[in-house]
Amino acid sequence: MWLGLCVALAACGRGLPPQATAIDAEWAHVELADLSRGRALVITKCGSSCHRTPLPAQHTPREWPAVVDDMAEQAHLAARDKQLVEQYLITMSRATTGPLGPAPASRLPAERGPHEP
Repeated sequence: MWLGLCVALAACGRGLPPQATAIDAEWAHVELADLSRGRALVITKCGSSCHRTPLPAQHTPREWPAVVDDMAEQAHLAARDKQLVEQYLITMSRATTGPLGPAPASRLPAERGPHEP
């Protein structure tokens, strides 16, 4: 039974969001502890019940506030927690995509099968 549960949980995820570093915090002028707390909230509140945990590179820094606004109530985020989630996603999105993010067509590469280049 435990093996089946482990396999099912592993199938739901595609990886965890990146850890914030002191450099990320310094660059964004925020506390590293706040970014770490935001990441933890993304994992626990936004990635529970086999919902795919969002990754910062999925949206541009400009898009994240609207995405977080849309999902905050469903995730039962308190105002401070919502702020921490948004701060983490925006900061880490900038770290992976640049200040404004990539052009929409280049946001994420298409998922490919194991034998496709």
